[in-house]
Amino acid sequence: MKKYRLSKYNFFYQKGESVVGLNLYNKYLFSLDKDKYNILCQHKSSLEVFQQNHPSFFGAMYKLGVIEDVNLNIPQILLMKNRREVFSEDIYHLAINTTLNCNFSCWYCYETRSKRKMTTEVRDAIIKFIEKRMSINKTKFFKIDWFGGEPLMAYKNVIKPISEELNVLCEKYGARYVAGITTNGYLITPSLIADFTKYNIHTFQITLDGYKEHHNKTRFQVKGKDSYDIIVKNVIDLAKSIPNIDLYLRINFTKDILDDCLKIRDSFPMNIRKRIIINLVQVWQDQSADKNRDETLKRYHEVNNIFRDSGFRILNLRHSYMQSCSCYADKYNEAIVNYDGRIFKCSTQNFEEATEDGGITPEGEIVWDEDRLSKRIARATFDNEICLNCKYVPLCSGRCSQRMLEVNFKGPKNCPKKKIFNKKIKDDLKDFSSLNLKMLHINQLYSRIL
Repeated sequence: MKKYRLSKYNFFYQKGESVVGLNLYNKYLFSLDKDKYNILCQHKSSLEVFQQNHPSFFGAMYKLGVIEDVNLNIPQILLMKNRREVFSEDIYHLAINTTLNCNFSCWYCYETRSKRKMTTEVRDAIIKFIEKRMSINKTKFFKIDWFGGEPLMAYKNVIKPISEELNVLCEKYGARYVAGITTNGYLITPSLIADFTKYNIHTFQITLDGYKEHHNKTRFQVKGKDSYDIIVKNVIDLAKSIPNIDLYLRINFTKDILDDCLKIRDSFPMNIRKRIIINLVQVWQDQSADKNRDETLKRYHEVNNIFRDSGFRILNLRHSYMQSCSCYADKYNEAIVNYDGRIFKCSTQNFEEATEDGGITPEGEIVWDEDRLSKRIARATFDNEICLNCKYVPLCSGRCSQRMLEVNFKGPKNCPKKKIFNKKIKDDLKDFSSLNLKMLHINQLYSRIL
């Protein structure tokens, strides 16, 4: 006879005479009346008896993952899925730092500015690398991210010629690519917008630093001109001109200006708001010093909802239920090419001061520092005893691999993610309970509430 147990990944929330549940591995939300929930709890140590006495109820709980075989090893399955994603050949993700120079001087920026430019040798090496991936490795899909500094400062000499070659190479080898750009938005022009469509640049992250007055004090040019109105106009032009755009408007805030950020709504006409995805981000220096972080987070969610109710889309931060690895930097087929030809995995570092992970040769070969690379990706970031035994492991894909490299990380002693996950799960269970449904996949929940 098969032996069963209750999954350690079950979470429940009671509301009146109903109980809603979620199994983190199967990711289905479901609703029970309280009497049935009590029957389940009463049989937690005698599930075989439960199967005999309540076969239909048992079968439903088994399918939902609430009840599982005693020999089921979910951590090992998660490790297998992680390895499959980390070494997947489906996509090559290539980020290119066109320059580390910038036309703004924002106080919170962690980058060391450099006026040095990408040489034609590095640019040609990138093109050769892409062609080799298409011709020899048979890579059929590239994801290109233009990054900096301010990447558009090198548009003419880097982005445009590489994009032209990408179009030619894709035609030659039957490959495809999509591109995105992280830009402050100030240098966008109508002619560039036309090029963006031609070069498959459909994803944009553009940043405002609060509403006009605060933004212009923070995001000033070296020459001192105000920038808010110009950036807003360019965002509107992008939203109107590119049909299949993913336009993320990142709003950097400190706790003192969070409410003032709501004035940004009035800068955008109603008919294009649904094309803009709002991403509110607390400046990291302010977050580190915030002694009332819980209150700030509460107001953050309220402000997000106000933006949504005003016609904007808001960034779906709940996607991590479906992740198998913690970051794009953990994937083998991912690289960041710096303007000087040095290669990195992580984008959130000071490239002028950071230790590189490799380099690109004039022949278009990426030569990795295999010792650093192996420390980052040879094992999953959650492949340690503490993480694998954690009840949140199906939701969590481990710590930041860059941070693990920097501190020689062995395993979490006091994991900061547990508190975040616990709140996240409670919020999702409460949201589901308000829908009066019997069952729903977690992804469908987000489409209904966002």
